[in-house]
Amino acid sequence: MKSKALYFEEGIMQESMACEAYQKGLHDKSSQKNSDVLIRKVGLDSLRIVKISEGDRSKGATKLKKRPGRLVVPEYSPIVEFSRVDRKLENKEFEVQGRDFYLASKKGRREVMEDGYGIMIDILGDAKQAFFAVIDGHGGRAAANYVAENLGKNIVKGLQNVGCKEDGQLEEAIRGGYLVTDREFLSQGLSSGACAASVLLNDGELHVANVGDCRVVLSRNGVAHALTIDHRVSREDERLRIENSGGFLHCRNGIWRVHGSLAVSRAIGDQHLKEWIISEPEPA
Repeated sequence: MKSKALYFEEGIMQESMACEAYQKGLHDKSSQKNSDVLIRKVGLDSLRIVKISEGDRSKGATKLKKRPGRLVVPEYSPIVEFSRVDRKLENKEFEVQGRDFYLASKKGRREVMEDGYGIMIDILGDAKQAFFAVIDGHGGRAAANYVAENLGKNIVKGLQNVGCKEDGQLEEAIRGGYLVTDREFLSQGLSSGACAASVLLNDGELHVANVGDCRVVLSRNGVAHALTIDHRVSREDERLRIENSGGFLHCRNGIWRVHGSLAVSRAIGDQHLKEWIISEPEPA
């Protein structure tokens, strides 16, 4: 399971925003030969990044490598769901310049694509509200598909119940969206799971949350700033939480795993490990 990320870039004078869903190793030339790359573009108007709600985390920031061109696809409807894209691409490499925001995915050597994406713009008729999510499934596609289709909708339902959109209430709506999505998926009796990272753009502020090791990254003047922290068993606080709740941890080949299985400590789904693999998101 490779890490996925949402990538935000601040343009000159903050006049443009680019959002890209990146998979680790997406532009690794050595791995492109036998891999399908899927890129989608949809339009986004009247949105500007004004500030990050909790500030940026500059510690450990690294410079970004120059990115190749992007494939531009005709615009889609305001609510876009990419979780059900099943077809294989005839072409394996694309170099087309575009603008606005983009999605990119590479299947790699696996037989099944377990990535998922969710995008909603003009939420509740407000051009200053948008939602972006990147999902990394494991154990099958069911959880990734479900999260891609329902996480944003459940967060929007929470926003409708909030009324006044103060930071604390927005974060509670996001938290509730994750927990409800997890509960509803588990009720279907399916065994797969999914990590997710999301951004709610509200009136120029980014409200970031994640479970697992999907990431949100902000590019500022060519420098990458991580806005999320991975939920992995290698984190001491996560190991202590799992051990204190009776979970078993095993280190294999230098990687800590819950019950010898998952290396992530939070996710949506994973019924067989739900007592320890929680779906509580961590706001940023």
